[in-house]
Amino acid sequence: MLAIIGGTGFYDFPLLKDAIEYIAETPYGQAKYLIGRHNSKEFIFLSRHGLGHNIPPHMINYRANIYALKKAGAAKVLALNSVGGLLATQKVGDIVMATDMIDFTFNRENTFYNGGDEGLYHADMSCPYSLALTDQIAVCAKMVGAKIISGGIYAATQGPRFETPAEVRMLAGLGGTVVGMTGAPEVSLAVEAGLEYAALCVIANLGCGLTTEKITLESIQKQMQKSLLKVQHILTEAIDKL
Repeated sequence: MLAIIGGTGFYDFPLLKDAIEYIAETPYGQAKYLIGRHNSKEFIFLSRHGLGHNIPPHMINYRANIYALKKAGAAKVLALNSVGGLLATQKVGDIVMATDMIDFTFNRENTFYNGGDEGLYHADMSCPYSLALTDQIAVCAKMVGAKIISGGIYAATQGPRFETPAEVRMLAGLGGTVVGMTGAPEVSLAVEAGLEYAALCVIANLGCGLTTEKITLESIQKQMQKSLLKVQHILTEAIDKL
């Protein structure tokens, strides 16, 4: 089954029919998600920040979310991320598929394996995002006329503050192409759980120093609303095909 994780601006999925809300009890706490249908296809929708965007990036229970999706029967996960652009050549509204990531987060529970009874495991991160699933999403986007930029490098920062101009220059210099606060440890936990994981990143703003406009949560949510219909078209195609 396909699971969709909604980020900033994607708090629900209007095309989800006959939705039933579940509150899963996991070894890491509770996780809330919906299971419903589009056409005849069943899928899962989980709002990363909660329906009212009341969970900040550094307080999200990533382990409970990924554990719950796996337990609910998800095999593939498509994560939606609102991100900042790190390159002057990018435009607000561009859609980028991530293929690699740089993790600058800290003090987050980032593994299911802490030794002892949990065991010890070192996840291979040579291919953190499923290339097969990423390619399938790109095909779905093409079928609905949406342009996708492939090969994105997701730089994950701690938040909840936005990055400084110097940090934006540093992240770009290290090879990052987009920056966000929720990509890690979500992707590495998905790898540990054996899930195929892909990240569809919508550029909601250009990073500090690349624009003179002030970046706020409200401005990001407003921009994501502008991209909502295009993303929904991609999602509906993905649900039907995957």
